Amino acid sequence: MKKSNTTSVMAAVAVLSVVLLAGCTELPGRQSANNELGKNITEDVQQNIGEAVKQELGKAAASVEQAVQDTATKVVDEVKANSISKELSLSKEIGSASVLSMNNAVGEIEVTSTTGDQINVSATILAHNGSAHKADRQKILDDAEISIDVSGDTLKVSTNSKSNPKKDLWTWAQDKYGYSDFSINYTIEIPTRMDEYQITNNVGQIRLRNLDGNYRVVSNVGAIDIEGANITGKSTLESNTGSIRMDIAGMKSDSRLKATTNVGSLNAVLADGVKCSLVAKSDLGQITGVEGGKRDVNGGGPLLSLSSDIGAITVE
Repeated sequence: MKKSNTTSVMAAVAVLSVVLLAGCTELPGRQSANNELGKNITEDVQQNIGEAVKQELGKAAASVEQAVQDTATKVVDEVKANSISKELSLSKEIGSASVLSMNNAVGEIEVTSTTGDQINVSATILAHNGSAHKADRQKILDDAEISIDVSGDTLKVSTNSKSNPKKDLWTWAQDKYGYSDFSINYTIEIPTRMDEYQITNNVGQIRLRNLDGNYRVVSNVGAIDIEGANITGKSTLESNTGSIRMDIAGMKSDSRLKATTNVGSLNAVLADGVKCSLVAKSDLGQITGVEGGKRDVNGGGPLLSLSSDIGAITVE
């Protein structure tokens, strides 16, 4: 994950500072600390105060995260209301491919498993309102097509221009019309025998359902939601700004999963039979379900690492 994305982190820290300094959140133990000025404070008291401050900052961080999500939802709704759209679909035999690769700029991605040997891709392009490019919007939609390219064991899904298939739709539209203000939402069904998912989304939610294999998922701005996952490789889930939710059905003995966020909560739900060794760390945020930051589940097993700069961590 790129740690250079300091704008969102600094913004969140600034908001937290304003909340606390304004007195909106009363820090537990602050009055008693004032009464003890000039006296020696024991290490135990210092530690308790530090934990209290951290918990209150975590609560404020959760409020900031929710506010960001609410604002994002409102913006998305407004954008949809003023957009024109086009639906695309394409199916293709996957052959010997075992890796799904995607790199999307703006939009939502949902991937689920299916029987058979075909990948089925549906895409909705939303061209946002731009008074200076009303005529160009329709031309861009008319020139769009889904591409499913196979290279070795990798299956790459993208949306390109019919006029220039080597360029993704955003790059082509910007070069030709000076306009690329649109999003692409994907719904994808892949055969169950595929076992690696390399998915990057710059802005938008990623949802993966009932997939077995190795996860390499990155979201810059947007939540990651994993359901019914069977982890079989060295997997990573990374979000700069956005929560990560994991519903884990199983982990192979030689696998591991590392989930990290800069600003955003992490929630892991483990099926009853899952064996793993949990490690959890949050710089600003409460940790629930992992006492002391470490816990062996069902006797321990492959590593499940959860880390957040700003955000709560919960394990169920």
